[in-house]
Amino acid sequence: GEEVMALSVTQRYGSGANSTSSMTTPSLSLSTDALELCWVASGLFGGTPNTPTVSGASRTWTQVATVLSGERRTTLFRSLAAASSGAMTIDFGGQTQTHAKYSFSKWDGVDTSGTNGAGAIVQSATNSGTGATTSITVTLAAFGSANNAAHAFNANSSVAAVTVGSGFTSLLNDTGLFTDTEEWKLNDTTADFTWSSQTVVSVAIAIEVKEAVAVAGVKSGL
Repeated sequence: GEEVMALSVTQRYGSGANSTSSMTTPSLSLSTDALELCWVASGLFGGTPNTPTVSGASRTWTQVATVLSGERRTTLFRSLAAASSGAMTIDFGGQTQTHAKYSFSKWDGVDTSGTNGAGAIVQSATNSGTGATTSITVTLAAFGSANNAAHAFNANSSVAAVTVGSGFTSLLNDTGLFTDTEEWKLNDTTADFTWSSQTVVSVAIAIEVKEAVAVAGVKSGL
């Protein structure tokens, strides 16, 4: 038989800065066989923000998706490896951002197959909006298992608090510089966010996180 390894998520650390071309985190302790995620939101008034890169803690950080709408961009990176620790650097290739934020989160109980967390993320999707809007939705395809989870991140130019979708759990809701919000829920293909005051630009990414499935009753090393 098969035994489900229940998924669990933890928001690790987030911060931001104005007028910056790179940001360095405090030292973070990253776990073995956990899907480590780094969400980066950036804005560049009057220009197009570069796609950032992430490095540090002896890890490879692989881009999952990036979405651009006008002067605002959100990018997601993944990593999965043996335990390590250190500061991470988010770099914009020498381009000074008007403002930028990052958030690190981790999933335990994930499928560890593939390279650097490839098996832990089944799919990703993005959406963006411009003009007067008070919501955004990212739609994923049907999940492979009811035990898989949706995890989504939204950044928008409103400074109003954002409400996560029905039944979603909020991991982050920060209204500094601009508003960024992170949410998750088991087996929901519609990741949505709403807010009270109109915004000019909103960008969002959602992923399906895959649970680990172990074969029950089988012992290794015999």
